[in-house]
Amino acid sequence: MSRRLKFMSFNVRSIQSGFLTLKEYVVDCAVDVLGLSETWLTPDIDSSSVFINDFNVVRADRNSRGGGVAFYVRNGIAFKILHSNITAVLEELWISVKVNQRKYCLAIVYRPPSANVLDCFHQLTESLTNLSLDNDYAVVMGDFNINVLVNDGRSEMLNCFLESFDLSQLVKEPTRITSNSQTAIDLLMVSSADIISGYEVVDVDGISDHLALIFYVDASEISNLCKLRTYRKFVLLENYAPYAKLVTEMNRSTRSLRSIVKQGYIEIKKLRMQEKLNERNLQLQGREKELAEIISDIKAFTKKLEFWEQNLIDGDTRHFPVLSEKISQSASETYDSKYHVEIEG
Repeated sequence: MSRRLKFMSFNVRSIQSGFLTLKEYVVDCAVDVLGLSETWLTPDIDSSSVFINDFNVVRADRNSRGGGVAFYVRNGIAFKILHSNITAVLEELWISVKVNQRKYCLAIVYRPPSANVLDCFHQLTESLTNLSLDNDYAVVMGDFNINVLVNDGRSEMLNCFLESFDLSQLVKEPTRITSNSQTAIDLLMVSSADIISGYEVVDVDGISDHLALIFYVDASEISNLCKLRTYRKFVLLENYAPYAKLVTEMNRSTRSLRSIVKQGYIEIKKLRMQEKLNERNLQLQGREKELAEIISDIKAFTKKLEFWEQNLIDGDTRHFPVLSEKISQSASETYDSKYHVEIEG
Protein backbone atom coordinates (compact mmCIF):
# COMPACT_ATOMS: atom_id res chain seq x y z
CA MET A 1 0.00 0.00 0.00
CA SER A 2 1.32 3.43 -0.95
CA ARG A 3 0.75 6.31 1.43
CA ARG A 4 2.24 9.77 1.43
CA LEU A 5 1.47 12.09 4.34
CA LYS A 6 1.36 15.83 3.73
CA PHE A 7 2.78 17.88 6.59
CA MET A 8 2.73 21.59 7.23
CA SER A 9 4.90 23.42 9.77
CA PHE A 10 4.12 27.08 10.35
CA ASN A 11 4.92 29.86 12.82
CA VAL A 12 1.46 31.40 12.72
CA ARG A 13 2.09 34.26 15.19
CA SER A 14 -1.43 34.12 16.66
CA ILE A 15 -3.70 31.45 15.27
CA GLN A 16 -6.83 33.41 16.08
CA SER A 17 -5.93 36.49 14.05
CA GLY A 18 -5.85 34.65 10.71
CA PHE A 19 -7.68 31.48 11.59
CA LEU A 20 -10.27 31.47 8.80
CA THR A 21 -7.56 31.90 6.16
CA LEU A 22 -5.42 29.20 7.74
CA LYS A 23 -8.37 26.83 8.02
CA GLU A 24 -9.25 27.30 4.36
CA TYR A 25 -5.64 26.74 3.29
CA VAL A 26 -5.27 23.52 5.30
CA VAL A 27 -8.51 22.08 3.91
CA ASP A 28 -7.89 23.12 0.29
CA CYS A 29 -4.32 21.79 0.30
CA ALA A 30 -5.35 18.48 1.92
CA VAL A 31 -2.83 18.72 4.76
CA ASP A 32 -2.68 15.58 6.93
CA VAL A 33 -0.68 16.87 9.89
CA LEU A 34 -0.28 20.54 10.80
CA GLY A 35 2.30 21.73 13.34
CA LEU A 36 1.97 25.31 14.60
CA SER A 37 4.35 27.40 16.67
CA GLU A 38 3.54 30.72 18.35
CA THR A 39 -0.18 29.95 18.54
CA TRP A 40 -0.56 32.61 21.24
CA LEU A 41 -3.27 30.50 22.84
CA THR A 42 -3.75 30.34 26.60
CA PRO A 43 -5.49 27.63 28.66
CA ASP A 44 -8.64 29.73 29.04
CA ILE A 45 -9.23 29.74 25.25
CA ASP A 46 -11.42 26.80 24.26
CA SER A 47 -10.35 24.64 21.32
CA SER A 48 -13.78 25.08 19.76
CA SER A 49 -12.70 28.58 18.70
CA VAL A 50 -9.89 27.10 16.56
CA PHE A 51 -11.64 23.93 15.39
CA ILE A 52 -10.99 22.56 11.89
CA ASN A 53 -13.45 19.99 10.53
CA ASP A 54 -12.08 16.43 10.31
CA PHE A 55 -9.07 17.25 12.49
CA ASN A 56 -8.07 16.53 16.06
CA VAL A 57 -6.19 19.34 17.79
CA VAL A 58 -3.56 18.94 20.52
CA ARG A 59 -2.19 22.02 22.28
CA ALA A 60 0.58 23.07 24.62
CA ASP A 61 -0.13 26.64 25.74
CA ARG A 62 1.69 29.29 27.67
CA ASN A 63 -0.01 30.76 30.70
CA SER A 64 0.86 34.19 29.35
CA ARG A 65 0.71 35.96 26.00
CA GLY A 66 2.83 34.61 23.15
CA GLY A 67 4.44 31.30 22.36
CA GLY A 68 2.50 28.06 22.41
CA VAL A 69 2.61 25.07 20.05
CA ALA A 70 -0.07 22.78 18.61
CA PHE A 71 -0.71 19.84 16.30
CA TYR A 72 -3.71 19.23 14.05
CA VAL A 73 -4.02 15.60 12.94
CA ARG A 74 -6.53 14.53 10.30
CA ASN A 75 -9.23 12.09 11.38
CA GLY A 76 -8.36 8.51 10.44
CA ILE A 77 -4.65 8.88 11.26
CA ALA A 78 -3.82 6.96 14.43
CA PHE A 79 -1.82 9.05 16.88
CA LYS A 80 -1.12 9.46 20.56
CA ILE A 81 0.25 12.30 22.68
CA LEU A 82 3.75 11.57 23.96
CA HIS A 83 4.91 14.65 25.82
CA SER A 84 4.60 18.41 26.19
CA ASN A 85 6.78 20.89 28.01
CA ILE A 86 6.63 24.69 28.11
CA THR A 87 9.75 26.25 29.62
CA ALA A 88 11.63 29.52 29.27
CA VAL A 89 14.13 27.97 26.86
CA LEU A 90 11.96 25.68 24.71
CA GLU A 91 8.28 25.00 24.08
CA GLU A 92 7.69 21.50 22.74
CA LEU A 93 4.86 19.11 21.92
CA TRP A 94 5.43 15.50 20.89
CA ILE A 95 3.05 13.00 19.30
CA SER A 96 3.42 9.60 17.68
CA VAL A 97 1.68 8.87 14.37
CA LYS A 98 1.26 5.31 13.12
CA VAL A 99 0.81 4.53 9.42
CA ASN A 100 1.33 1.13 7.76
CA GLN A 101 2.80 -0.31 10.96
CA ARG A 102 5.40 2.44 11.10
CA LYS A 103 5.56 4.85 14.00
CA TYR A 104 6.70 8.42 13.50
CA CYS A 105 7.80 10.47 16.49
CA LEU A 106 6.80 14.06 15.69
CA ALA A 107 7.71 17.26 17.54
CA ILE A 108 6.62 20.85 17.03
CA VAL A 109 8.84 23.29 18.92
CA TYR A 110 9.41 26.98 19.54
CA ARG A 111 12.55 28.53 21.02
CA PRO A 112 12.09 32.17 22.09
CA PRO A 113 14.77 34.46 20.57
CA SER A 114 16.32 35.31 23.96
CA ALA A 115 16.40 31.72 25.25
CA ASN A 116 19.74 30.11 26.04
CA VAL A 117 20.66 27.93 23.06
CA LEU A 118 22.65 25.38 25.03
CA ASP A 119 19.82 24.91 27.55
CA CYS A 120 17.38 24.55 24.68
CA PHE A 121 19.33 21.65 23.19
CA HIS A 122 19.79 20.04 26.59
CA GLN A 123 16.02 19.95 26.95
CA LEU A 124 15.49 18.74 23.40
CA THR A 125 18.15 16.05 23.84
CA GLU A 126 16.38 14.68 26.90
CA SER A 127 13.03 14.59 25.12
CA LEU A 128 14.33 12.96 21.96
CA THR A 129 16.30 10.39 23.91
CA ASN A 130 13.31 9.38 26.01
CA LEU A 131 10.66 9.44 23.29
CA SER A 132 12.38 8.04 20.22
CA LEU A 133 13.07 4.50 21.45
CA ASP A 134 9.59 3.16 20.68
CA ASN A 135 9.35 4.83 17.26
CA ASP A 136 10.82 4.09 13.86
CA TYR A 137 11.50 7.64 12.69
CA ALA A 138 11.79 11.10 14.19
CA VAL A 139 10.65 14.41 12.69
CA VAL A 140 11.34 17.63 14.60
CA MET A 141 9.92 20.85 13.16
CA GLY A 142 9.37 24.41 14.29
CA ASP A 143 10.87 27.83 14.89
CA PHE A 144 14.29 27.56 16.56
CA ASN A 145 15.29 31.19 16.00
CA ILE A 146 18.66 29.90 14.77
CA ASN A 147 19.53 31.16 11.30
CA VAL A 148 21.10 28.24 9.43
CA LEU A 149 22.14 30.56 6.59
CA VAL A 150 24.99 31.93 8.74
CA ASN A 151 27.82 30.13 10.49
CA ASP A 152 27.97 31.24 14.14
CA GLY A 153 28.00 29.78 17.63
CA ARG A 154 24.30 28.97 17.55
CA SER A 155 24.48 27.08 14.27
CA GLU A 156 27.57 25.24 15.56
CA MET A 157 25.60 23.99 18.56
CA LEU A 158 22.74 23.02 16.25
CA ASN A 159 25.14 21.00 14.09
CA CYS A 160 26.53 19.31 17.19
CA PHE A 161 23.01 18.29 18.21
CA LEU A 162 22.23 17.00 14.71
CA GLU A 163 25.39 14.90 14.59
CA SER A 164 24.68 13.44 18.01
CA PHE A 165 21.43 11.88 16.80
CA ASP A 166 22.31 11.40 13.12
CA LEU A 167 19.60 13.88 12.16
CA SER A 168 19.41 15.77 8.87
CA GLN A 169 18.27 19.41 8.76
CA LEU A 170 16.64 19.99 5.38
CA VAL A 171 15.72 23.69 5.21
CA LYS A 172 18.20 25.68 3.13
CA GLU A 173 16.22 28.78 2.12
CA PRO A 174 14.74 31.76 4.02
CA THR A 175 11.61 31.08 6.04
CA ARG A 176 11.20 34.58 7.45
CA ILE A 177 11.52 37.62 5.21
CA THR A 178 11.30 41.17 6.54
CA SER A 179 12.13 44.56 5.05
CA ASN A 180 15.75 44.24 6.16
CA SER A 181 16.50 40.55 6.61
CA GLN A 182 16.02 37.05 5.23
CA THR A 183 16.59 34.22 7.70
CA ALA A 184 16.06 30.45 7.77
CA ILE A 185 14.90 29.87 11.33
CA ASP A 186 11.95 27.49 10.82
CA LEU A 187 13.67 24.15 10.60
CA LEU A 188 12.94 20.54 9.70
CA MET A 189 15.03 17.75 11.25
CA VAL A 190 14.53 14.11 10.30
CA SER A 191 16.18 10.86 11.32
CA SER A 192 16.15 9.64 7.72
CA ALA A 193 16.05 12.01 4.75
CA ASP A 194 14.79 9.08 2.66
CA ILE A 195 11.30 9.35 4.15
CA ILE A 196 10.92 12.94 2.90
CA SER A 197 9.75 12.90 -0.71
CA GLY A 198 9.79 16.67 -1.22
CA TYR A 199 9.22 19.99 0.51
CA GLU A 200 8.53 23.62 -0.34
CA VAL A 201 8.40 26.97 1.44
CA VAL A 202 5.14 28.85 0.83
CA ASP A 203 3.45 32.11 1.82
CA VAL A 204 0.07 31.48 3.44
CA ASP A 205 -1.75 34.63 2.32
CA GLY A 206 0.17 36.98 4.58
CA ILE A 207 -1.02 35.47 7.88
CA SER A 208 2.45 35.75 9.38
CA ASP A 209 5.86 37.19 8.54
CA HIS A 210 7.04 33.57 8.55
CA LEU A 211 6.64 31.28 5.55
CA ALA A 212 5.09 27.84 5.94
CA LEU A 213 6.99 24.65 5.28
CA ILE A 214 5.10 21.98 3.34
CA PHE A 215 6.71 18.54 3.18
CA TYR A 216 5.75 14.98 2.34
CA VAL A 217 6.58 11.91 4.39
CA ASP A 218 6.79 8.60 2.59
CA ALA A 219 4.71 6.23 4.70
CA SER A 220 4.45 3.45 2.11
CA GLU A 221 5.28 -0.16 2.90
CA ILE A 222 9.02 -0.14 2.25
CA SER A 223 11.17 -2.18 4.55
CA ASN A 224 14.66 -0.94 3.67
CA LEU A 225 14.48 2.65 4.86
CA CYS A 226 17.00 3.58 7.53
CA LYS A 227 15.33 3.77 10.91
CA LEU A 228 15.97 6.14 13.79
CA ARG A 229 19.26 5.51 15.54
CA THR A 230 19.97 6.72 19.03
CA TYR A 231 23.24 6.64 20.96
CA ARG A 232 25.24 5.79 17.86
CA LYS A 233 27.34 8.74 18.93
CA PHE A 234 27.77 10.45 22.27
CA VAL A 235 25.64 13.53 22.82
CA LEU A 236 28.43 16.08 22.98
CA LEU A 237 26.46 19.11 24.19
CA GLU A 238 27.44 18.50 27.79
CA ASN A 239 31.09 18.13 26.86
CA TYR A 240 31.07 21.25 24.68
CA ALA A 241 29.33 23.34 27.35
CA PRO A 242 32.46 25.09 28.70
CA TYR A 243 33.60 25.96 25.20
CA ALA A 244 30.15 27.19 24.18
CA LYS A 245 30.09 29.43 27.25
CA LEU A 246 33.58 30.64 26.43
CA VAL A 247 32.49 31.54 22.91
CA THR A 248 29.49 33.42 24.31
CA GLU A 249 31.68 35.47 26.63
CA MET A 250 34.31 36.17 24.02
CA ASN A 251 31.74 37.43 21.51
CA ARG A 252 31.14 40.34 23.88
CA SER A 253 34.71 41.53 23.48
CA THR A 254 36.65 42.90 20.52
CA ARG A 255 36.57 41.58 16.98
CA SER A 256 40.14 40.28 17.13
CA LEU A 257 39.36 38.43 20.34
CA ARG A 258 36.42 36.73 18.66
CA SER A 259 38.83 35.68 15.91
CA ILE A 260 41.10 34.05 18.51
CA VAL A 261 38.21 32.16 20.06
CA LYS A 262 37.08 30.99 16.64
CA GLN A 263 40.55 29.63 15.98
CA GLY A 264 40.47 27.98 19.39
CA TYR A 265 37.17 26.31 18.59
CA ILE A 266 38.61 25.03 15.31
CA GLU A 267 41.59 23.68 17.22
CA ILE A 268 39.32 21.87 19.67
CA LYS A 269 37.58 20.24 16.74
CA LYS A 270 40.99 19.27 15.34
CA LEU A 271 41.61 17.31 18.53
CA ARG A 272 38.95 14.96 17.20
CA MET A 273 37.12 14.90 20.50
CA GLN A 274 34.07 13.44 18.83
CA GLU A 275 36.05 10.58 17.31
CA LYS A 276 37.61 9.85 20.68
CA LEU A 277 34.21 9.80 22.32
CA ASN A 278 32.82 7.52 19.63
CA GLU A 279 35.75 5.15 20.00
CA ARG A 280 35.14 5.05 23.75
CA ASN A 281 31.43 4.51 23.13
CA LEU A 282 32.14 1.47 20.95
CA GLN A 283 34.53 0.10 23.55
CA LEU A 284 31.93 0.45 26.27
CA GLN A 285 29.45 -1.47 24.13
CA GLY A 286 31.84 -4.42 23.76
CA ARG A 287 31.05 -7.87 25.06
CA GLU A 288 32.12 -9.23 28.42
CA LYS A 289 32.44 -5.77 29.97
CA GLU A 290 32.06 -5.63 33.72
CA LEU A 291 30.13 -2.78 35.28
CA ALA A 292 33.04 -1.67 37.46
CA GLU A 293 35.32 -1.48 34.42
CA ILE A 294 32.79 0.58 32.46
CA ILE A 295 32.34 3.04 35.32
CA SER A 296 36.10 3.37 35.67
CA ASP A 297 36.54 4.05 31.95
CA ILE A 298 33.83 6.71 31.94
CA LYS A 299 35.29 8.44 35.00
CA ALA A 300 38.77 8.42 33.50
CA PHE A 301 37.63 9.97 30.24
CA THR A 302 35.50 12.53 32.06
CA LYS A 303 38.58 13.57 34.04
CA LYS A 304 40.45 14.11 30.78
CA LEU A 305 37.70 16.42 29.51
CA GLU A 306 37.74 18.31 32.80
CA PHE A 307 41.53 18.60 32.53
CA TRP A 308 41.27 20.15 29.06
CA GLU A 309 38.62 22.55 30.33
CA GLN A 310 40.76 23.63 33.27
CA ASN A 311 43.70 24.15 30.92
CA LEU A 312 41.67 26.70 28.97
CA ILE A 313 40.40 28.41 32.12
CA ASP A 314 43.99 28.70 33.46
CA GLY A 315 45.27 30.05 30.16
CA ASP A 316 47.34 26.90 29.54
CA THR A 317 47.09 26.30 25.78
CA ARG A 318 49.86 23.70 25.38
CA HIS A 319 47.31 21.18 24.08
CA PHE A 320 45.92 23.74 21.62
CA PRO A 321 48.87 24.89 19.46
CA VAL A 322 46.85 26.92 16.96
CA LEU A 323 45.06 28.77 19.77
CA SER A 324 48.39 29.37 21.52
CA GLU A 325 49.91 30.79 18.35
CA LYS A 326 46.98 33.14 17.76
CA ILE A 327 47.15 34.45 21.32
CA SER A 328 50.87 35.09 20.95
CA GLN A 329 50.32 36.96 17.68
CA SER A 330 47.68 39.14 19.30
CA ALA A 331 49.50 39.71 22.59
CA SER A 332 50.24 43.31 21.67
CA GLU A 333 46.56 44.17 21.18
CA THR A 334 44.58 45.80 23.99
CA TYR A 335 41.60 43.96 25.41
CA ASP A 336 39.06 44.58 28.10
CA SER A 337 40.82 43.66 31.37
CA LYS A 338 38.09 41.18 32.38
CA TYR A 339 38.63 39.06 29.31
CA HIS A 340 42.41 39.54 29.39
CA VAL A 341 42.53 37.99 32.86
CA GLU A 342 40.36 35.05 31.86
CA ILE A 343 42.53 34.17 28.86
CA GLU A 344 46.03 35.11 29.89
CA GLY A 345 45.80 34.15 33.57
